[in-house]
Amino acid sequence: MQSFVTRLARFMALLGGLVLTALVILTCLSVAGRGLNTLGHSDLLEGAAPGLAAWLIGTGVGPVTGDYELVTAGMAFAIFAFLPLTQLTASHATVDVFTGLMPARANAWLIAVWEVVLAVVILVIGWRLHAGFLEKLDNGETSFLL
Repeated sequence: MQSFVTRLARFMALLGGLVLTALVILTCLSVAGRGLNTLGHSDLLEGAAPGLAAWLIGTGVGPVTGDYELVTAGMAFAIFAFLPLTQLTASHATVDVFTGLMPARANAWLIAVWEVVLAVVILVIGWRLHAGFLEKLDNGETSFLL
């Protein structure tokens, strides 16, 4: 069972990394499109090369529609995709100022308590995300731009 959970956690981390890479590419394309669109509408290019400016604008170059919404949703997915592997390998950032002075048994108990707290928090977040998603489906809501 542990090897299955480890493989699943690694798969989710890889999937999160792929989504994160796609978001970086999406952001770069959107910024480049916005910059080219601004250049096409600039007085400098319209004065120096009006044909080029008209062609650039005519290509439809511009920011990616809904890029902010896609990045927001993708980042949330990526963060939650990395959590299982981070939790499994105990890779969370910790501050050991006071716990370094505690006995090993007390540290083990404290780690167990925080793992249970994190599991409960993740379950509550997942539960509320599911409830919100079902509510949006029932109301026929969509995102602002997409």
